[in-house]
Amino acid sequence: MPLRVHLLRETDEELIENLRTQVKGDVVLTYGDGIPDPPDYEILVCGVPDKESIEASPNLKHLIIPWAGLPGKTRELMLSHPEISVHNIHHNAVPVAEMAMALMLAATKGIIPIDRSLRQHNWTKRYENPEISLLQGREALIIGYGAIGSKIAVRCMAFGMGVTAIDARDMGDSDGDVRLYQPSDLRKRLPLADVVFLSLPLTPETKGMVGAEQLSLLPRGATLVNISRGKIVDEEALYEELKSGRIRAGLDVWYNYTLPLSLS
Repeated sequence: MPLRVHLLRETDEELIENLRTQVKGDVVLTYGDGIPDPPDYEILVCGVPDKESIEASPNLKHLIIPWAGLPGKTRELMLSHPEISVHNIHHNAVPVAEMAMALMLAATKGIIPIDRSLRQHNWTKRYENPEISLLQGREALIIGYGAIGSKIAVRCMAFGMGVTAIDARDMGDSDGDVRLYQPSDLRKRLPLADVVFLSLPLTPETKGMVGAEQLSLLPRGATLVNISRGKIVDEEALYEELKSGRIRAGLDVWYNYTLPLSLS
């Protein structure tokens, strides 16, 4: 019996043919933005499926989300289907880790403000000394030490930074040169961090976990880099901190996207 997989997305036929050449074994792959007839797939590939696509196939055993993280709507839906396993694909771990580095550099080096001032023929900003500009010897705190967080750590160490990570899983005291802590240690670690990276999923437990209190614990001049979900950080508290100029931020995510792109 072949394994039946449905990709719930309209996709270029050339890409599908390339995917078929990569698949080993007896696999029947269908695709499109609708449910196939008959709906007999065992694996569904979709980030934000609806109730109909989950319940259409009596054979469905696995849902594959083709990126890192679990959208809120998908989480709510799948809680009512515990018989179906949910899987992430971390193929984007390296690009996201590199984006985190770009955001860190842009924020700590003041690249955007300097660019804006230069476009106004004002060269004075380039001579201002930001409180944190040299990364070597600084401390990075990574909250969420998974596929992406561990790659961020490697890249921070290449800059000569010390790296500490917080993860809810029990992973021991260290991973090589990276010191590991539990979420209960967050308050103790924040005052020691020059750069904080957020690389963890948005769940009821992590929503708003970085609020006014946590941000206030960061030292003046610290940088927050968020490449996970906007709502992990309290929006008003972050606004007030950035408005005051006490800390900086590099954000790859936001709180309210246009409806077609919303994953929250």
